[in-house]
Amino acid sequence: MWRIIIIFIVAFSIIGCQNEVIQDPNTESKLQYIEPTDSNVIVRILNDAMLGLEIYSDKDLVVDTEYYRNGNIQRGDVVYFSYPEDILLQYPALEQRQILRVIGLRGEKISMKQGQIFINGNKLDTFYGKDMNNDGKDLRKRLKNPELSDNEKENLQNLIQIVESENINEQFISEGKVFLVGDNRMQAVDSIIIGPIAEENIIGKVVGYKN
Repeated sequence: MWRIIIIFIVAFSIIGCQNEVIQDPNTESKLQYIEPTDSNVIVRILNDAMLGLEIYSDKDLVVDTEYYRNGNIQRGDVVYFSYPEDILLQYPALEQRQILRVIGLRGEKISMKQGQIFINGNKLDTFYGKDMNNDGKDLRKRLKNPELSDNEKENLQNLIQIVESENINEQFISEGKVFLVGDNRMQAVDSIIIGPIAEENIIGKVVGYKN
């Protein structure tokens, strides 16, 4: 009898672990307009590397440069940072400073399957867990529209193929680093391409738009 109960508990635990998801109820998809304080700097990004639901490059951004002195970097934060020198040499067209979203934290293992981010094997079930502009399911729904032209169908099929090929083998984020990703990954030079970024490269947190 006890053996049956133990087997049931183990099996239930395995199934439960496979269905775990990581959520983020605290991060909003849009920034608010705020009044800057003395610890804030105002920045303007010329070429927005996010380009997801929100366009950051058409407004003055308020960056709190003291934010992480009083708290830890959190998943979902949009941060203002400097690219490492070797990356700037590799991609000379990049702005030295840019904004991206924090996806993975030090000590975590991150992977991606067909555009979906997983943290320690668990699905990142948030609005930024997938490419905001190019979600595979939405693209397939749009492909079924009978009014699409041949060119539109071909473009959608190409996008679907790109999204389904977006895979990252599990990698460990070492101490002192974070994994930064653009909301629209096709437009960003982010950690998917260049790997984790050192925390010391982060200048501050983007806390809102200048009111």
